[in-house]
Amino acid sequence: RPGDVLAALGPGIGPCCYEVGPELVPEFGPGGEAFFSAGKGDRLCLDVRAANAAQLRAGGVPPGQIHGVGGCTFHEADRYHSYRREGVSGGRMISYIGFAK
Repeated sequence: RPGDVLAALGPGIGPCCYEVGPELVPEFGPGGEAFFSAGKGDRLCLDVRAANAAQLRAGGVPPGQIHGVGGCTFHEADRYHSYRREGVSGGRMISYIGFAK
């Protein structure tokens, strides 16, 4: 049940560094433009963390049960691996889902 879910959104590339093309905006559906901000030239910056949190809320997870870890994996090289920054030679991070009684 969505009301029983505790969600933790880990570190990821931030809207400060995640540039995409404008053709991606319609893929987020009505209201999805809220996850984008102006980038360089015709590029847009996407806030993946905000989009993920919105999907969780839309699925019924209470906002107080959605927690985020800040940080940008792209520009915080001393803290995080980043495929976008390092390519295939970069390290990897792990995600998981757990169940409690």
